[in-house]
Amino acid sequence: MLSTTTENQIKQEWARKAERLEGGFTHHPVMTVTYEYTDTFGGEANYSWVKRGEFQDSSGTPDRLVVRKVKALAGLTGVRCKRTDHGDMIELRPYGPATVLFITFS
Repeated sequence: MLSTTTENQIKQEWARKAERLEGGFTHHPVMTVTYEYTDTFGGEANYSWVKRGEFQDSSGTPDRLVVRKVKALAGLTGVRCKRTDHGDMIELRPYGPATVLFITFS
């Protein structure tokens, strides 16, 4: 797992990227993104270990950018995943390891 210093660096880097994407305009955070990364057993979430986190982002941020940010925080940068969209929740299942990543928007 990532150290707290690494997580803070990733959050700062993604804040700069989001600001550039939005043309330099900053918006007040209005969307809370919560994620859970855990192992699976028999294809279902097992929770024998779990990494949870949450951050706020502007509501206009595209889902793709949020998924990339969460994958970076979970240590899955560059790992291909099967994505299932459930409306206000996105489920990512990385190819290879028996794990699952849930991303919830509120």
